[in-house]
Amino acid sequence: MTYDFNLQIVDLNKKIINNPFLGQGDDLDASWLVIEACVSAILLPPQKKVETGEEKFENYNLACKMKACPETNVDLTVDEAAKVKKAVGRCYGSAVVGFIWKILDGE
Repeated sequence: MTYDFNLQIVDLNKKIINNPFLGQGDDLDASWLVIEACVSAILLPPQKKVETGEEKFENYNLACKMKACPETNVDLTVDEAAKVKKAVGRCYGSAVVGFIWKILDGE
């Protein structure tokens, strides 16, 4: 299925959520795109589980696939979308998870 990941992440009040990975020298007013949040979640290691080399390589390849797609046309298999949902769910709070999961659920 193809997903539009070129969307700014917004909270329940439709206020743009800024990228939490920006440092002090970065543009602190930069909005956070779904593609950035998803790729970051895929690449961040889980806290309570040690991934195998194969799992890390699969995650890397998925992140590369997502970044190589035009931002408005990220084509994921059902298994890849499930992997992204799982990673997003473990990394972010409810507002971000809900926003991204709705996209991945086709809403």
